[in-house]
Amino acid sequence: MNLEKYGIYNFHQDEDGFVYAYTDGSWEGNGTAAPCAGLGVYFGEGHALNAVSGRATNNCGEFQADALAIRLAKQQGIKRLTVNTDSRFLIDSITEWLSSCK
Repeated sequence: MNLEKYGIYNFHQDEDGFVYAYTDGSWEGNGTAAPCAGLGVYFGEGHALNAVSGRATNNCGEFQADALAIRLAKQQGIKRLTVNTDSRFLIDSITEWLSSCK
């Protein structure tokens, strides 16, 4: 991995030019008056753009995390981004179901 500057931040970039973002969403409180979800974006240890936040469902948290990773990368001028997620729902939404929405 090489260290490359995008915008004002340095990112680790692989030999093919991809920057890696790791994302996750979580949720608790199903059926309660105050369900809570969270999201996280990780670009590497101690990176200034690593982020956490909260929303209303786990799927919302998963989508918000990935959208934030993409938005942050785009703002920094990153052209090739690999987003790593454990959300089967998110993966299926992009790879299988999105094309049927056209």
